[in-house]
Amino acid sequence: MRVSNFRVGHPLASILRLCLCLAVIGIIIFGAADITVAATSTSGSPPEIKVFSADPLILKDGGSALYKFEVAGATNIQVIEAGAIVKEINSTRPSNFRGTARGRTTYQIRTGNINAFDAVLIAKNGSGVQKKTLTLSFETKLPPLSNSLVSSGSDNQTVARTPKWGPQSLIASAFTPSATTTSDAPKFTKCTDTCNYCLRPDEAAERGFTQKCSEQLCYYSPDNQQKWYCYSKPATVWCCKDGKVIETTKEQCTQLGGSYYATEAEAIKNCQQVLGWYCSAGQVYQGTQSQATQVGATWYTTQSQALQACQGWCCRDGQIGQTSQSQCDQLGGDWYPTQSKAIQACQQTGYCCSGGKLYQSTRTQCAQVSGNWYTNQSQAVQACQPVTYWCCSNGQVYQTTTYTTGCYRTQAEAQQACQSTCWCCSGGKVYQTSTAACTRAGGRCYSSQSQAAAGCRVILK
Repeated sequence: MRVSNFRVGHPLASILRLCLCLAVIGIIIFGAADITVAATSTSGSPPEIKVFSADPLILKDGGSALYKFEVAGATNIQVIEAGAIVKEINSTRPSNFRGTARGRTTYQIRTGNINAFDAVLIAKNGSGVQKKTLTLSFETKLPPLSNSLVSSGSDNQTVARTPKWGPQSLIASAFTPSATTTSDAPKFTKCTDTCNYCLRPDEAAERGFTQKCSEQLCYYSPDNQQKWYCYSKPATVWCCKDGKVIETTKEQCTQLGGSYYATEAEAIKNCQQVLGWYCSAGQVYQGTQSQATQVGATWYTTQSQALQACQGWCCRDGQIGQTSQSQCDQLGGDWYPTQSKAIQACQQTGYCCSGGKLYQSTRTQCAQVSGNWYTNQSQAVQACQPVTYWCCSNGQVYQTTTYTTGCYRTQAEAQQACQSTCWCCSGGKVYQTSTAACTRAGGRCYSSQSQAAAGCRVILK
């Protein structure tokens, strides 16, 4: 009996076909990735190349490729184009890198009659290496050269250019020379060993080469529209930025806002996350230089420097003094970062409550009359209630807002004074009042009305 007679036959065949497809796809994917891992790696993971691409993959004459890369967990990456490093980044610890690198022109890359070349991205860390390769080609294809035209040796610095000068019939057939193209190959200046980079000015600037060795041309295009000069490799330094150390030029390190050092060891030593002090919003905090930079503050190595920088101006009771914000808060004042702002705020017109009366004044003026100063009128009205007094008259205690003879600040004082009464003879008149009030009026107290009346007659005589 054949397997096809069972219902499970077709599903089983489908599963086998699916497994076979997955296996083929896996071989294709892992083969294209071109990944190698160091055999000596015992812990951790090698870096991961997430993106490596070139645009365009087919270069026109005089053109160049723009490489894009994204790598995770690497301490070193290199973009190598036709054997030459066009981008290199180093880090003291595994980091993530993302960026671009501009390749060289076809005139710099093309040697002999090659029609294609490889670009390689290499990523490394302590646990391994990854590599990915791209193959790029030239739009203009050159036919193979005969043996008589093949150079016996190569020069690392003087590379062949395309299109070429001279009566090279095989090459000339691949191009249509312009009217300005010369027929004889010119003599170019050969770059010296200490200045051995033949680059266009725009290429040199992009790669950080700032030192042009001579105004003589090491190459120019047949139409004389593009020119190359000899450049020396810029001196590199070790740059500390945000706690990371990279190798770059002084100019690039300055542009990044980092600090550069002559040796890697010196950079690592100074780039450690050392705790210092910084002032932010009137308060002194302890932290790293990166933390200070994130809040826009200046970082200091000692607390005293930060405290000195953190001094501001405190306005309290119309008086201005230099203090820290915390000290000003303890004094109940208002703190300002500059003296001018403190003076302006201290002279601000507000509302002063003094003696139960409310009027407009500055903080200084209000302090001079021992009043309470407010910036908000409604708050001042609510807080500034009229002052009342307690008075004793004819043995009676009453409340009033006007202070007169026989009035006291508290009700208890008025009641105590009213309890001690007498018949007072004052100004030829007899009336009952408190002893204190009679004395203040210049009168004389008697225990009874008749005694007071008799005393007044005697006084009148």
